[in-house]
Amino acid sequence: MDEIYRAQESLMRGLNRGDDPEPEEKYETKRDLALHTVYGVDVDPVAVEIAKLRIWLKIVEGNSWEPEFGKLPNIDVNISDGNSLVGLPIKGLVESMGIWNEDVEEYAKMRERYKFEDEGDPRDIDAFYREEIQPHVDSSFLERLNHTVETEIETASEWDRVVDAIDEGALYPAVESIQVRRADRDAFTDEDKELLDEVGFKPYKKSGRMDVQDVESDLKRRDIDGTVKEVLGEKLREVLDQEFEFTEVHRQPLRIDMGDILGRAFHWPVEFPEVAEQDGTEYNIHFDLILGNPPYGDIMSESEDVLTATYTMSESDIAAPFVERQLQLLTDDGSFGNVTTAKLLYKAQMSEMQDVWRDYLDTTRVAAFGKRPSKVFSGAEVRVSILSGRKDKESDGDIRTSEFVRFDNEKDRDRRFQNTPDRPINGFILREDGIDGEENHIAVPKIGLQDIETLLQTLKDQPDENLIQHREKDSDTGHVIWRRRGMDYFTNPMLTELYESTDNYPLYFEDELEARAAFLGVSSSIFYVYWCAYGDMFHLNLGEIRAFPLPSRDALEEHRDEIMDISDRLWEKMQGGFNPSNEEFENYDLQKPIIEEADAVLGEMYGLPEPTIEFVQNYHSEYGRHGPEDESLDSY
Repeated sequence: MDEIYRAQESLMRGLNRGDDPEPEEKYETKRDLALHTVYGVDVDPVAVEIAKLRIWLKIVEGNSWEPEFGKLPNIDVNISDGNSLVGLPIKGLVESMGIWNEDVEEYAKMRERYKFEDEGDPRDIDAFYREEIQPHVDSSFLERLNHTVETEIETASEWDRVVDAIDEGALYPAVESIQVRRADRDAFTDEDKELLDEVGFKPYKKSGRMDVQDVESDLKRRDIDGTVKEVLGEKLREVLDQEFEFTEVHRQPLRIDMGDILGRAFHWPVEFPEVAEQDGTEYNIHFDLILGNPPYGDIMSESEDVLTATYTMSESDIAAPFVERQLQLLTDDGSFGNVTTAKLLYKAQMSEMQDVWRDYLDTTRVAAFGKRPSKVFSGAEVRVSILSGRKDKESDGDIRTSEFVRFDNEKDRDRRFQNTPDRPINGFILREDGIDGEENHIAVPKIGLQDIETLLQTLKDQPDENLIQHREKDSDTGHVIWRRRGMDYFTNPMLTELYESTDNYPLYFEDELEARAAFLGVSSSIFYVYWCAYGDMFHLNLGEIRAFPLPSRDALEEHRDEIMDISDRLWEKMQGGFNPSNEEFENYDLQKPIIEEADAVLGEMYGLPEPTIEFVQNYHSEYGRHGPEDESLDSY
């Protein structure tokens, strides 16, 4: 709102021959801007009230308010509570789905009169919607959800709710199939198999499966007392009462799901009817600018999973379907901005997210921010990404990313936020078989800088047989390095396991030269920059290690003495700084000069340009990856 108003104020100043508009004119401009263009939704009613207050404050900010300006505008109906992921439009259909009727027309008029004529009570308007419109639109929404999802049912009471929510006289097609097992997970007894077979399951050793349509078709040919839903539903209830559970119930969304979600379903075309545009008999809704700060994590309930299964990334972090929803509601050529989790880049399960970005946006720009030494949001240990772009469904969009930015609040926060260069990711997706491979997706790169791109290109150009996964051996050869799962500025693989932990993992190699080369490679600043590009600044995953190349065997033989000498000195220094009480290495500053020697040798073997070697040696040295404080990095 601030940015749009500033543009309007500049226009008014131009029309006033350079003079600032009067306070009342500023107020009226902001009032109209808020009434006509600012809309918002949050599932938390308290957050909704805070948002309303912030808008009212923005209206009077910079121009104050006088009684003669009139009362503050009725913008409260523009900010509503609801679950913005659940409801119309269904993914791919940004329209009203034929649910526009006289009640919606009346609701639109009530909102218009309240907003622009100050007539009516917002509580009456809200009650009219929730009593006269919401039930009808909820039903229309459910009728159009014909997908099936997998759910679990452990108790008879849970099954009763499902059966009661099915309006027809049969369970199918609302319930397609059911898988059963004993609650104690033991193998079925002969009595169990007899019971399950009688109900209609095909029992095996520990589980059984029912095709509901087949069982109900058989029941329809019999003389039964009641509908097939009642008869089969009761039989299945009795199964649950006898210490069984349904581990897989493939079913369609039901009324009970609508009642079990957080908040209420939010049907965009009819919640904000004054924004909807008529297209023939339908009403479309879209927004020219969408900004969001969605939640993140695996926090959706089973019912929310059921109702949002149409999203491309429905089974991932909740941030992904939020981004997709916002892009869906964006008008063609509209602008998009989102502050969300950086998991969208580094989580292997997010591979389809980049397809969504390419499908909706001309160029997706992603600024990714790490966790230390400072945090984007004070007190929140979350790695943040800022997404932006312009909607263009006609072209296959590009994706550009920044580096994984670290910053210090006291030193360079403003500079880092104001200047976050990005670079295209094409050709640099990390997969299990290396950079730009063909196997399973691991991560989208966070590049940003020319030197990072040069490093990734150089690693990508190494022969596939040089990847650690092809140098690693399946069994204990006696030549080993130990991966430590947690890391920050330093990787610290170990040549011997200094402490026992489930986070330690051995990687075996053919001989000691290969093991020492892997030890130096994973310890190196080269690997650290690679890990910042693909990792999460917290975990060191085996997939990231195995997709990293070592120099060729011939190169290792040529530099054998240097590799053995540097690795001996680095390991000696690491052992000297190991604290067994907290299982941490506490002399990183003394390790760093030796690591830089390894960078120089490895960089030469990889064929890295000298400026790029210097870049990786100094990367993040201003924050925590540095040598002794009384010497500069250039002196090593």
